[in-house]
Amino acid sequence: DQRLILKSKTWPGKVEFGDRFRVSAILGGEDVSSGAWHMGVTIGRIRTLFHPGMQGGAFRFERIDNNRHLSGTKGVGFEPLGDSRQRMSIDVTKMLDGNVRLDVLLEQLGEGGRTFQNSVTVEAKDIGDLNEISLDRSGRSGGKAYFRDFMITLNH
Repeated sequence: DQRLILKSKTWPGKVEFGDRFRVSAILGGEDVSSGAWHMGVTIGRIRTLFHPGMQGGAFRFERIDNNRHLSGTKGVGFEPLGDSRQRMSIDVTKMLDGNVRLDVLLEQLGEGGRTFQNSVTVEAKDIGDLNEISLDRSGRSGGKAYFRDFMITLNH
């Protein structure tokens, strides 16, 4: 796995990012070995990912420490094209019981852009502390990843 990690102690200088925030980034991948690799955004220990160039996109939520899937792999209704860009936005809400809701919007940018939405409520023991966010590319083979316009909006 390759991960670009931002820790909450670095920015915004707190123990965690807070109880409500939004993470967004423009992601893309080279159209090589479609399906052999994936990319996405990790919050705490939960990765939200898709497979560029793979028919249906193969979207899912999984833990980064043990790769346990927290949702089944789902088609996004379009093929996240290799050599193009997708915007992933994740609204994060920590609930009173400590569990965390992740609301995801994946958008195909450019001509004929399409969207996919999905949500999951993650148990506190699975997601861990909300003190780390990363941009991720995983897989032993496949294309190069592209990340742009990484943004975190606190108290969203």
